[in-house]
Amino acid sequence: MPTRAQIAPILTGILLLGWFFHPVDTPPPFELEENDLRLDASRLKIGQRTFERWLGWVDPYGQLQDAVVMNAEALEISLKGEARFTAQWVQGEPPSKEPENAGSLTGLRILLDPGHYGGAWSEHESRHVQRDGELPIREGNLTYATAELAAEALTRAGATVYLTREAPPTTPFESHIPPPALLEREAAIWLGNNGHRSDTRLLMKGYPMWIADRLLRYKRDAKVRDSAAHLFTLGDLRQRSALATACDAHALISIHYNGAKRPEVNHVMAFVPGHFMEGELISPASRRLALDALMSGRLPVSARLGKNLVDALQDEMGLTTIDEAKRGRSYPLPGYRGVFARNLAVLRRTRVPVVLAEGPFMSHPAEYDKILDLETGRPGIRSEEYARAILRAVKESAWDLKRFREQQGAESGREACPIDPWPAEVPTKEPSYTR
Repeated sequence: MPTRAQIAPILTGILLLGWFFHPVDTPPPFELEENDLRLDASRLKIGQRTFERWLGWVDPYGQLQDAVVMNAEALEISLKGEARFTAQWVQGEPPSKEPENAGSLTGLRILLDPGHYGGAWSEHESRHVQRDGELPIREGNLTYATAELAAEALTRAGATVYLTREAPPTTPFESHIPPPALLEREAAIWLGNNGHRSDTRLLMKGYPMWIADRLLRYKRDAKVRDSAAHLFTLGDLRQRSALATACDAHALISIHYNGAKRPEVNHVMAFVPGHFMEGELISPASRRLALDALMSGRLPVSARLGKNLVDALQDEMGLTTIDEAKRGRSYPLPGYRGVFARNLAVLRRTRVPVVLAEGPFMSHPAEYDKILDLETGRPGIRSEEYARAILRAVKESAWDLKRFREQQGAESGREACPIDPWPAEVPTKEPSYTR
């Protein structure tokens, strides 16, 4: 029979173990991004031939082999930890004849994304070019000015246009305090997306348990503490992409200008979703996004919009495009010269037809006085040419975008668009400066 002196440490040990391992009643410190994505048989809108063609461009390293089974009649999807489903291929039908008003923009909703922020943030973003004694070129200012001009032109032509952000910031990035809730949520999603790591997965499976809860919160909070700027960028891109669905856009066009270490490089190009590199299709969310893009049929529509935009940029600017990708991060799409598949955040997360366009190179000496009015600092002729190219590409793609949207059908539960459309009557004002 144990003595009282012996019982006391035993009871203390039991109490400590209970305190150490007792369940917690707070929400988990991780967030599973894939919970926001619906993927079922109704998402399949294309035939087998199109799916197989794009599967090779989206997943060149075969990372989805364990999730996809195809035969002549149907597509079978099996995601780990979920019930598999089977979807019947859409049988090939001759394309419907374009109506006489195919280029009409009435009823079309376009979301323009001025890439980067520019202004007082341009140096922080490393999107800042300056020659000795001359005004700086800030990419975020150029993209915003271009988006303004394109929004005005598209609105006059009958479209409803939204911009994903406001004018360039006037205070330095270092004085910017990102919303704590945004940083914490992005860190929680980062933690959930890294659940495939054995150490993190063990803790996530052990949740809710005091030790798992404590260690996971430590991981999340350390990410917030060490990577606030990166998390802000991730959250900002996530919010921009989500606007496409919230505002029921027919397409998102992300506007960028390019740059290179070699000053002689100068061309135009466009990116669409795809070409996941090795290791980029590990998380459940990335796999769902890739499969959703394939099944919905928005990738071919994005590629056609991208081709129309590259062609228009070449004609407007007198520049050429390229045939081969650099450093293997992107893949040139056969039949869509100047259009490349690449796994970029705004492309991967946007669930409508989407194109990221790269305009002329800010680093090319001959572009300086075309991109920038060297006396006033106002955007130069390139912004006007870029805006005209966007208008032309949207007109040439209007029927394609409307037909795609009709094939998708309405989605229930969509939140109201949180931003106002570009006004039909724009007050007279000075254009955005690049100072």
